[in-house]
Amino acid sequence: MNTQITSAEEILKAAQKILLEHGASALNMRAVAAACGVSVGSIYNYFPSKSALIGATIESVWTEIFRPFTSRCYTSFDDAATALLAALADGEGRYPGFFSLHALSFASGDKAEGRARMAQHFSALHGKLVEALENDTRIRAGVFDGDLSRGSFVRYVMSLAISQQIHPGGSSAALLAMIRNCIY
Repeated sequence: MNTQITSAEEILKAAQKILLEHGASALNMRAVAAACGVSVGSIYNYFPSKSALIGATIESVWTEIFRPFTSRCYTSFDDAATALLAALADGEGRYPGFFSLHALSFASGDKAEGRARMAQHFSALHGKLVEALENDTRIRAGVFDGDLSRGSFVRYVMSLAISQQIHPGGSSAALLAMIRNCIY
């Protein structure tokens, strides 16, 4: 086997491909090493354990899915929510079952690491959506007075958007209509 050193990016691309084509159960150090044409030891130079490799792979998928959403600035919550739902749908199309799979991909001792990685991405999404609410001049007066804050509204929207991916049958159009009816 070729022991030529590869890069972390090449390793993650190979791991993403295995995840996409064969599922999380096929994602292991040997499979990734074979896909990269390097020794297993070369993979361990970049990822000290299988859980570190899986965590980094899942994080790279989250980054890939949400980069189009997080790289834009939104002046309308409607536009931001539409873009988020499009990113989720695109992600589900490229990585079928990923949203329901990612939490299950960590061994019981590694679930905290997986949740922490997911929380980082959710925090960025949350911040982008709150920013869109703050920039949106069309929001009806009084919507965020009292018990409903912008932050809690965004958490509800994100929960529904993610839930829609995990439990198929939801409608992006219905979620967008609910958002519009609530804030405009």
